[in-house]
Amino acid sequence: MTYDQVVSTIMFRVGNRPTLRPQIEAELQLAIETELERGAQFKPWFLMTDGFQDLTIVADTRTITWPTAFLGEFEMGSLWLEESDGALNILTKKDPKVLTVRPGETATGTPTHYTVIGSKIHLYPKPIAGGIIKALYYEASGFEKNDDTNGWIKFASDWLISHTASKIAETIQNLQIFQLEQARAQVARNRLMGETEERIEVNVNTIMGDL
Repeated sequence: MTYDQVVSTIMFRVGNRPTLRPQIEAELQLAIETELERGAQFKPWFLMTDGFQDLTIVADTRTITWPTAFLGEFEMGSLWLEESDGALNILTKKDPKVLTVRPGETATGTPTHYTVIGSKIHLYPKPIAGGIIKALYYEASGFEKNDDTNGWIKFASDWLISHTASKIAETIQNLQIFQLEQARAQVARNRLMGETEERIEVNVNTIMGDL
C-alpha cells in the first residue's frame, strides 16, 4: 500500500469524514513514534538493523553511546567484539547490579561483558585499547508523511491501519468501530509476530554466514 491508501482506508473505516484527515495523519505519526516503536515491547522484523553496525571502542573509556535511532537490543545477542584477525566474540550481557564498578577499581583488558544503563553501553573490563564492536539492534523507522517506502507502510499496513483507526474511533467516541478495529489490530499484530520470528532467524543466519 501507499501512504495515501493507508490514510484513505483509515478515513473510510471511521466514517469517511474528510475533516478527520489532519487528525488521522497526526495520529499515524504519533502512534508509530510513541506506541508501535519506542513504547512497544514487541519490535517487528523490519526495524532490525540491516546487518551489523559498527560501534567504536575508545581506549580507556568504558562507555559507548547507542545511536540516536536505537530502540532496543536484539534478543538473540546484540554485541560482538571484533578481534584483530576479524573473528567475532559475543559479549555477555549482565545485570547492572552484577557489574557495578567498585570505587577505585582500575582493571582494564579486553571486554567480555557489558550492561546497558540508559542510552549507554558499559563494557567490562574497561577497554585497554580501541576497537570495533559489531552490533545488531532495533532502530526507529524514521516515519514521515507521504513516505511509501517506510516499513510500516510496506509490511505492516494492516496493523497500522487498525491501530490508528481504533485511536480515532476512541476520539470520536464510536465504541462499535473502536472494538472492531481493536480486534483487527490484534489479528494483524499476531500475524506480524509470527512473520518476525521466521524472518529474524533467516536474517541472523544470513548475517552470520557472511562472516
